[in-house]
Amino acid sequence: MKTGANQHSLSIGGGFSCLWLFTIMVYELMLVGRINGWTYHHIKENMEWTKARDFCQEHYTDMVAIQNKAENQYLNDFLPFVPSYYWIGIRKVNSVWTWIGTNKTLTKEETNWAPVEPNNKGKNEEDCVEIYVKRKQNPGMWNDISCTRKKNPLCYQASCQNSTCSSHAECVETIGNYTCRCDKGYYGINCEHVVECNDLLAPERVIMDCTDPIGNFRYSSTCDFHCEAGFTLKGKQRAQCAETGLWTEQTPTCEAVKCRDLETSVVGSKKCSDPLGDFSYNSTCDFSCDEGFELRGLRRLECGASGEWTAQTPSCTAVKCSHLETPAQGIMECNHPTGDFSFNSTCDFSCAEGFELLGLKSLECGASGEWTAQTPSCAAVNCSRLEIPAQGIMECNHPTGDFSFNSTCNFSCAEGFELLGSKSLECGASGEWTAQTPSCAAVRCDAPEIPNSGGMNCSHPNGNFSYSSTCNFGCMDGFWLNGSESLKCDSNGAWTGPAPTCQDSSPKLSIENHIPILLASGGLSLISAVSVIIWIAKQLRKKAKASKFSLLSDTQNKPPGIYKSNSEV
Repeated sequence: MKTGANQHSLSIGGGFSCLWLFTIMVYELMLVGRINGWTYHHIKENMEWTKARDFCQEHYTDMVAIQNKAENQYLNDFLPFVPSYYWIGIRKVNSVWTWIGTNKTLTKEETNWAPVEPNNKGKNEEDCVEIYVKRKQNPGMWNDISCTRKKNPLCYQASCQNSTCSSHAECVETIGNYTCRCDKGYYGINCEHVVECNDLLAPERVIMDCTDPIGNFRYSSTCDFHCEAGFTLKGKQRAQCAETGLWTEQTPTCEAVKCRDLETSVVGSKKCSDPLGDFSYNSTCDFSCDEGFELRGLRRLECGASGEWTAQTPSCTAVKCSHLETPAQGIMECNHPTGDFSFNSTCDFSCAEGFELLGLKSLECGASGEWTAQTPSCAAVNCSRLEIPAQGIMECNHPTGDFSFNSTCNFSCAEGFELLGSKSLECGASGEWTAQTPSCAAVRCDAPEIPNSGGMNCSHPNGNFSYSSTCNFGCMDGFWLNGSESLKCDSNGAWTGPAPTCQDSSPKLSIENHIPILLASGGLSLISAVSVIIWIAKQLRKKAKASKFSLLSDTQNKPPGIYKSNSEV
């Protein structure tokens, strides 16, 4: 709901004045009878910007601050037209347009400048702003103007007071209303209520420590969790009561610490007790061996609070095989049911990407203490041998062997040639190069123009109009060559000079050459003088026609040969 007020001073009698207040209200206001929100006020007395703001602050809240284009349009609609227009609450501060009421910089979205404004035009600095209310041109738009000019003040009365909203909110003015914008974690018309979360209960073996700055289990309350000795936390260590009224995390639980699984020898046995879960905190295992084997280590192990057994797993000694080493570029995975590299131990082998296995994939330790075969090895995958391209250079690096996996070859070309294809190739794990071998092609130059009344003879050792191509130029009889007789295409794709031209070697015919004849013939009649001038003009016309040439054909992509201008025809 919106309101506006029009105030002006009127003289009554001998110097007596009174203040008239006219308020314009929308229909809804008349129904309600009162309004929460700001109101607009203006006075029909022109004054400078500084005085106008003082007036607004003395009688109301401040000078108008326009928040959006709808509000701007509203002011243009309800305010009356005055020739001097109205001041609004914008001023240039340190060269930046600023809302003086809030000391906030004017954003681009908020602006409503008239065309070509602001222009800072005038003798005085135009650091203040007027609004063109009901102006024929650019109504409702803004203009920067000197602060010493006199205009009508445009004020507003705010409804937000210190007690309007709670201390946990910001009072936001709107046209005809206000809103309490609550801080996070608060709600209510005046943001007087704080969000509450449900009470938390600590599960078994969970120790909970909570901090409640506002109240028990309310917004911003935090609870930290940890476990008793021998147990580990499953879940987040901290939960916080959020502005949604929900905890940021579920209440965690505590589970018994796990120890590694214990393996039993094929010639032995174990018996375990697990009060809190398999191989968990407080678990105990007793070991024994079959006949022919002896126990090496403690007979009883216990899983401690740190997740470690009280000792290494005991074993029953068996026949030993030699210790196997992992081959270069290989992977070895072994299973030792009776001890490291002992009877019934098996080792499986594979190779890294780009390598292939030479030998058996799996070895087993036999009863005699020998492995079933020799340890296998890994050899790099080979790619096809690359050839150096014509006019090219190839530099290769072979970390695993010539033209093998991870070999890289870099290519470049001799001067005057450019590379067609990939600059670098790599031998992949599949035995294929990453691309085809590149080639070198001669750098090309643009075909030079054949001079009018001349010819061109070219040779192309590396292709038409390419690197090292040479073109020789000549002219017809009666013309002389202006420029180089020979041009060459260089390694940068440019000719060694500009294309030459053919110039007429006959003397230029001009009126100036014949002026002395006319002057020396002072006794000639007027008709004879006119005849001489006509003869000179005809000679100049013939000369102009003789200087026009055109090419016989396009010279682009021509093979070696002689090219001539059609002026020879």
